Amino acid sequence: MGAKDGGGTGGTLRERITQRLRSGPATAADLSRSVGLPERDVAAHLAHVARSARAQGERLEQVPARCVQCDFAFEKRERLTRPGACPRCKGRRIRRPRFWIAPAAMSKEDRT
Repeated sequence: MGAKDGGGTGGTLRERITQRLRSGPATAADLSRSVGLPERDVAAHLAHVARSARAQGERLEQVPARCVQCDFAFEKRERLTRPGACPRCKGRRIRRPRFWIAPAAMSKEDRT
């Protein structure tokens, strides 16, 4: 099933992911279940969704992954996948990052 293959109702996979992210925060596992895509494939689609969102005046927001053991937040991580281990405590229990689509911040000129 490719990005163009709708696999059912509601448009392409990326359109369905975008719609799901506009409705509120979701993890890759949530997106996997809601659009019928293996979780390991979600990150590649999220990168494309982020580019499309920018073109439409929106942005892909993220609550970063966080270590359950020491509460380290992966705030500088750019990859959209869940990290394997914490760099601080080496713990492997990591809360998944959550994503959503938000309107892009208005420029100063747009607010006047």
